[in-house]
Amino acid sequence: MPLLALTAAVLMLLWDVGLAGRLARVAEAPRGWATLTAITGLLLIPATLIRVVGSSLIDGRTVAALGWLWPLVLTLVALQAVVTLARRLGARTIVAPIVAYDAIIAAAAWIEYVAGNGLTLPAWLHAIPTAEAGAMGYLAGTAALWSPFAIAPPLLAPAYRARWAVNASVRGLIALYALVAVVAFASELPQAIRGVQSFSRWTLAPLRERPPDTPLLVGIQILPALRGVPAPLALRFDTDLADSANVDAIAVTVAPSGATPRALDSLSRALESYRADSTLLIVTVGWDLQEALRERFAPTAWQRERVQLVDQVVRRLRPDVLVPIEDPNGLGQQIVGPRPASAWQPLLLQCAKTAHALRPRMKVLAEISTFDDRDSVLVNWATTPASGMDGIGYILQPGFRGGVSLEARLQAADRWRAVRARRGPNTSDEWVMLAAGYPWTQGEEAQDRGIWGVLAWASARPTISGVIVGDAGDYDTRRGLRGPGGRLRLATTSVRRAIRGLNEAAR
Repeated sequence: MPLLALTAAVLMLLWDVGLAGRLARVAEAPRGWATLTAITGLLLIPATLIRVVGSSLIDGRTVAALGWLWPLVLTLVALQAVVTLARRLGARTIVAPIVAYDAIIAAAAWIEYVAGNGLTLPAWLHAIPTAEAGAMGYLAGTAALWSPFAIAPPLLAPAYRARWAVNASVRGLIALYALVAVVAFASELPQAIRGVQSFSRWTLAPLRERPPDTPLLVGIQILPALRGVPAPLALRFDTDLADSANVDAIAVTVAPSGATPRALDSLSRALESYRADSTLLIVTVGWDLQEALRERFAPTAWQRERVQLVDQVVRRLRPDVLVPIEDPNGLGQQIVGPRPASAWQPLLLQCAKTAHALRPRMKVLAEISTFDDRDSVLVNWATTPASGMDGIGYILQPGFRGGVSLEARLQAADRWRAVRARRGPNTSDEWVMLAAGYPWTQGEEAQDRGIWGVLAWASARPTISGVIVGDAGDYDTRRGLRGPGGRLRLATTSVRRAIRGLNEAAR
């Protein structure tokens, strides 16, 4: 579904460019309106590329200063639609929903741009991009909150009579899309307002002191998913952040396509100083898009490759904690398609056996993110000795309902913990494998308070060994502690304060 949403967005952008070229050549069109339409069509593709590329700390530093071009072009598109409606150059039933749609996405883009540059806005304003992401989420899923490719395409307003019936049909479909998107936005807006305001509940949340024998370790997820030799810029930025924060652990994700001997050895050398300093290394084995085809047409070979990948990662990186399958019921199901709740268990068991044969003291965890019935089954299985797993790792980040959805995930984790406590002594490990927020969509204050809330929650539960905060920078996702221009966000100060406070309490 996320790929379908991306394909639809690309097709609409191409339709906009073609429409702009045709409308600008209409002889009877008002000159000012035709010029505005032509300029908008000319800038649309460059602005889109800047919006996508400029969201990455690695690729976007040179164009991050041009981030204003995307909201400006969306504003021009909205202006073109307003003029088209005001001068009655197109059918009102077609143009009116396009005007409303363009106005919404232009407002959301300006709010994201301002938030991405570190300026503080009232919390309720962030409900607009959050509700926009919620509307896109019906197709794109949770990726609408964090993916740089999650873009609501602008729509130029068509004018004058369509020459062919197929053109008239396409215009009708575009108007219908705009109307559905506006209705979806309106339905998401009330809960988005409550969601962005609900982060305030963690403003004064205290960190609990832990006994010296059960400290709460705090680490950072560094680097984008490894698909080759680590990028020097990302490595420099992220290691500087880890050093300045004095983290207890660092976490990396390795994609199957990047798990070559050269890449793994390069990463191992880059992180050797942390291992010498007793900093824990946590490795997650991620995903590639092409695995969907491998799993569908050659499932046995695909599972064998997955186990071999775990073997290579453990041998070359020697992690202290391993997640052999990244987010199986969330991202995993998006990649390979729906699977029964117990379908991951044989593969996880085989991966755990392989990892423990190489490093018996290493902890192997099952990752939890959806907090639904599928994850409940996975938690119950992974916390039993027969699973071969050493415990579970939670992914705790807000959803479309902001702090409300984050609180629901925390409560679900507490319920599962209570169920396990009734079964008897709990010896399985628990980690928060990712505590993150969405500074572009929900604001930097929401990101800061959400991460602080997870740290406070974890500190009050002695069974939780550590919390990994992520990501260190905006790479594959738009949820980093460092923005594309290199500026550290507000949450960085809170992470440093939490590490310092926990370390002082442990002493």
